[in-house]
Amino acid sequence: MNALSSFANKTYKALILIKSHNCAEKITNAVDEVIKADADKPEPGQPWRILNLNHGIIASRKHNTDIMNNVSEQLLIRLAGDAKVFFANGMKQMDIIGYPDHVRHDMEQFYQLTNHAT
Repeated sequence: MNALSSFANKTYKALILIKSHNCAEKITNAVDEVIKADADKPEPGQPWRILNLNHGIIASRKHNTDIMNNVSEQLLIRLAGDAKVFFANGMKQMDIIGYPDHVRHDMEQFYQLTNHAT
């Protein structure tokens, strides 16, 4: 799971990023419901959590907002407790790396949803 993220983080090549996304998506969709329930929430290094967080990173690096939004929505469902920090860190990366405006806009929507909820 970290290897997938590490591989994707070394490139902006669309083909590599889409293959990484497709791989992560196949794995996350095939995982047993018991694992998807994320009973090990206190354990930050739990593979299910790492896979989903890395999938979110891969999706944002692809710059395809349809993919990014789909993966972000899954993060809200699968890792609700981690979403706030994930999207806050995502906003920081938008500034550091200089993501395109359309990607920044969508990341900001998820950030606002998770970090400024009333």
